[in-house]
Amino acid sequence: MPGTSDEERYERSMRRIERWIGVVAVAGAVYAAVAHGWRNGVGFAAGAAFSWFSFRHWKGFVEALGTTARKRGSLWWIARLALIAILA
Repeated sequence: MPGTSDEERYERSMRRIERWIGVVAVAGAVYAAVAHGWRNGVGFAAGAAFSWFSFRHWKGFVEALGTTARKRGSLWWIARLALIAILA
């Protein structure tokens, strides 16, 4: 859109992506539950929740690299990357 800043476009894109994650999560969980049983539906929903959680954390990581980030110490980044490595 003409006249919008990069930050506004970025924020709109992030909201749109999160909405799509929710739509795909609900639709996929319902389909999996109907077509393959409730356990598969719950499994799909759990995987979708983990994906959303992961997206939020990566979004925060990327935003922290930007110019408007809050200042955090190096210990915070080491702990965060260690947690990501453990969970991977």
